[in-house]
Amino acid sequence: MVPLPDCASGEWGPMKATRLFGLVPITHQDALVFAGRELDVQFRMSRLLTDFMATLHKNGAEEKRLSKYVNHSVTEDVVTIHVTFPEEGQYGMDIYTRDIDQGVAETGQKQLLTHCCKYLINSSKRN
Repeated sequence: MVPLPDCASGEWGPMKATRLFGLVPITHQDALVFAGRELDVQFRMSRLLTDFMATLHKNGAEEKRLSKYVNHSVTEDVVTIHVTFPEEGQYGMDIYTRDIDQGVAETGQKQLLTHCCKYLINSSKRN
């Protein structure tokens, strides 16, 4: 059995994002995703959030090397995470954000991003 990619601890899938951040999945409601070589994961913000980040994980691959294959965009209330997989295989994707009102602490420094959800993705040319 192949071990899961080394993602942040906690539950898989978007339910945590909905429960804690009001991010409602538009495209992928399940934790397990089958994709081709590209993938767009979209959420609708039910409240204003700021500073999104997504990280890819794959057994045997450096996270830093994978960082160039994932980016995000925000259009009105829709957040899109776009991934171009460098090769076929099993990936984990962590998504982070923060509430806009928690973006800057009383000290004037930015608060850390908080993990909001993760997906297990199988990328294949056949999908």
